[in-house]
Amino acid sequence: MKKTIFFIFIILSLAFTASDYNNRYLIEIPRFVDSLDIGDIDLDGDLDVVTGHSYNEFTQWNGISRLYNDNGHINFSDSNYMENGIPWLSLGLLDKNPILDIITFKKYGGSNGQHINIIWNNDFSDTQEIFVNTNHESISGEACVGDIDNNEYQDIVFYSNNGCFWGLIYNQGNHQFSTPELHYADAPVTGIHCADLNNDGRADIVYTTASPSTYICYSYDGYFEEVEFGNRVGGALIQVKDFDKDGDKDIIVTGELPINATALYILENISNDHFEIVVDTFYMGWSASDMSIADLNNDSLPDIIYLNVFPEPEIADDTTYVDTIGGIYILYNQGGLFNFSEPQFKSLEFRQDFFRFMKTGDIDNNGYEDIVIARCRYIHLPSELEVLYNDGNGDFLDYPISTDVNNNQTNKFLKAYPNPFREEIQFIYHINNEALARLEIYDMQGKHINTLTHKQQKGGAFYTTWNGLDKNKKLCKPGSYIATLYVNNQVSQSTVIIHQ
Repeated sequence: MKKTIFFIFIILSLAFTASDYNNRYLIEIPRFVDSLDIGDIDLDGDLDVVTGHSYNEFTQWNGISRLYNDNGHINFSDSNYMENGIPWLSLGLLDKNPILDIITFKKYGGSNGQHINIIWNNDFSDTQEIFVNTNHESISGEACVGDIDNNEYQDIVFYSNNGCFWGLIYNQGNHQFSTPELHYADAPVTGIHCADLNNDGRADIVYTTASPSTYICYSYDGYFEEVEFGNRVGGALIQVKDFDKDGDKDIIVTGELPINATALYILENISNDHFEIVVDTFYMGWSASDMSIADLNNDSLPDIIYLNVFPEPEIADDTTYVDTIGGIYILYNQGGLFNFSEPQFKSLEFRQDFFRFMKTGDIDNNGYEDIVIARCRYIHLPSELEVLYNDGNGDFLDYPISTDVNNNQTNKFLKAYPNPFREEIQFIYHINNEALARLEIYDMQGKHINTLTHKQQKGGAFYTTWNGLDKNKKLCKPGSYIATLYVNNQVSQSTVIIHQ
């Protein structure tokens, strides 16, 4: 009897699922998607998608899927099995190779800990494991990366909710890492982020707890200085962004309340080591499952995007699904002074997904940030990836609207790493067809500093380095410089910083 009911449930589910599939940009991916990140993993100038998948009884499989971007169209490429589960993953640059690395956590790594697994340069034949003694507690959420000790290598930061700690692994270069260190909190840690908050060249750490409190850990030579800000929500969603365009990064914390509501909490960076609360528990009448910060309307001001929790679907008369309304809320930044518009709602179809999360990025290279959503659906159904293409006029479409046609010679972004730098910086750019490429360095007053490249190049990805010298082979002063790439009539620029 139970098997018959389950079979009927599957048939009804599949019928319901097919209702609007062709009207949305949806890509099927393996079941039980647990994590999502985006980045240019093949260095072709387009943002690609990487997803992590947990083990489940239907597939008896867990691993990582890669979806490559072809002129704004996301296409499923392949999946790689990863032993012991991939509950979370993130992308980062952990060595001097410009190809992104994949950082994952293994669910079971030993009798009393877990492994952090690094897939070097998107090459699944080149992996490295780092054991973390977590005292039987699990690592929670995505890792974040930042140069904590200012050695020009990205370190790995993670946290545990049940274990009430956050952890740090120092990247010593050449694929060498320190022994993981754990820092314990007074309550379960609910979220973490790292960024340079006091402009000293070191990434600092922001984390929240269920107490609830927000903590800033300023990184210094060999120690951290912790500052606590009590708040009214146990924020699991943290972002760091310069909201008021004053050159300092501000902190945005969002938490879900027991009353099916979301609270927003913002700390403004007044000056180095000094934050003030400017938005204190701004309440919204819906629950958020994820948050992203992006400039959606191209006014150079970051906006807040929430993916709200879908209400559970109802079943009428045991045969008919009653669809529920869920979707995205956007708070547009008005004037950069922590004033926001009324939440703008974009509805999404319920597709029997019980969990979903998102990332933002310009997928179709039209100059506007798009929204990528991963949907973990009921256990018998494949997961899905949905792309909402931003047309820049407040609408999100179901198809790419790229202005980057095939005869464009260079992509919109000139990439540089590490940035800021002390000794050497590497530039990465992509040319579609053979063209004359010229890469120049200027100071902030427009004075020409040096020419790094000036030659005919075939289509493909190219790399060049700058050691901070001017055209007279004299070391440039610390500060900001403009790298400008000319390819025929196309121009791309990137600001780079030389540290003392």
